[in-house]
Amino acid sequence: MPDPRAVIDALWPALTARDIDAVVALLHPDVDWQDTLNGGRRVGRDAVRAYLSEVMATVVVVSTPINVMRTGPDRYLARVNHVVRNSTGQFWGQEIVNHLVSLRDGLIVRMDNSA
Repeated sequence: MPDPRAVIDALWPALTARDIDAVVALLHPDVDWQDTLNGGRRVGRDAVRAYLSEVMATVVVVSTPINVMRTGPDRYLARVNHVVRNSTGQFWGQEIVNHLVSLRDGLIVRMDNSA
């Protein structure tokens, strides 16, 4: 079973590198991921892969964790600084987002976000 903290620590570099395969490798088959682009949820690895492809076609996000703390068994709160640019590199904005990440079997099973 993967080390939960290593999974959390690998997520944002993989997202910043736009390495969808690396992100999906960190996800539990039953992953439930918040869709911040369209609203709602994406459930399952294939749905999250499609969502990430859609997001990455629209924006370029550099994600830098500020801090990550364990909030309970298999739950982490990560404060992450996101710098967002459009697909041509024009700056769109910067925001610090709280991500509540839940794990099962050492993999990410749920992702919730709040500004």
